[in-house]
Amino acid sequence: MKCIQCFKEFKPRTKLSKYCSKYCCNKKFYYDNYEKSVNIRKQYSKDNKDKVSKKDAIYYENNTDRLKKQTAEYAFNNRDSCNYKCAKYNAIKTKAAPKWLTKEHFEQIKEFYKEAKRLEELDGVKRHVDHIIPLQGKTVSGLHVPWNLRVITAKENMNKSNKLIEEP
Repeated sequence: MKCIQCFKEFKPRTKLSKYCSKYCCNKKFYYDNYEKSVNIRKQYSKDNKDKVSKKDAIYYENNTDRLKKQTAEYAFNNRDSCNYKCAKYNAIKTKAAPKWLTKEHFEQIKEFYKEAKRLEELDGVKRHVDHIIPLQGKTVSGLHVPWNLRVITAKENMNKSNKLIEEP
């Protein structure tokens, strides 16, 4: 049988196969049918949870060192994104992120972490995203919302600690 994309001879895996198993054809087919492919994979994962989780566990076991290295490398190169995800997780866990926050609010919050990284790269001074009103203060507790955030130096943030600093 000949592939209808590259016209090379191949043995079909199924009777319905029109494409060869060459990388170029599979990649083209995948991108041409991206949405359909994603939905098929999602449905398969949903229908075969046990099978997929076993396969994932075996893959992780066989590639633990490589995966840990990749994760550490990603975290190092994308510290702003990782800090944002960690802060979002902690805010949700401590109920500091209100349920009425929209995607736009979370995008605004993400911008603070990007700005902190940009300023840090610009002048080399370590920056933190600070909650103006602390999430778990002694007298008052704030929320993890864009209007309660600011970018300050790490030294300022460590000195401030978990206190509400009144503006003079």
